[in-house]
Amino acid sequence: MTLNSLFGTGRIAPGTGIFLASLPGTGGRGATMLAPMLVTDDGTRQFYYASTASGGVAAPQALIRVAAEALLIGRPLAEAMASARIVALPESANLLVETRMSAGEAAALRQRGYTLTTVPSIAQVNAIHCAEGLRNDEGGCVAVTDPRGFGLAVTTN
Repeated sequence: MTLNSLFGTGRIAPGTGIFLASLPGTGGRGATMLAPMLVTDDGTRQFYYASTASGGVAAPQALIRVAAEALLIGRPLAEAMASARIVALPESANLLVETRMSAGEAAALRQRGYTLTTVPSIAQVNAIHCAEGLRNDEGGCVAVTDPRGFGLAVTTN
């Protein structure tokens, strides 16, 4: 999602071909800017899911929402990626919600006592999901880039 500088640290993780991100800079950007997730089965050494997010304090919450919808609820990854996101603000009953949230979802949150502030977009997530594990044939995995992005990420299925 973000390397935090040109080519990150300038180093490639051994055996992966992936550039390692450098630490986020100053100006309020801390470790929450880095939100990776990897889901595997240690017993079978099987890969199921990987994702990363950017977007400050909203990144981890967006990452978890997409993963929960895809892995726990079983929604197709593209639908999970496109669904409206919510960010809980620390120590308050205020939530940031995307304008794409349905009126029914917003009403249900207000009934629970939350104050909603709508924003156009919350964080960006990119993910790959292999529902049956990583197989050697085609079609076993789906990779999705976030439609909230600026077209700078590319996936191929």
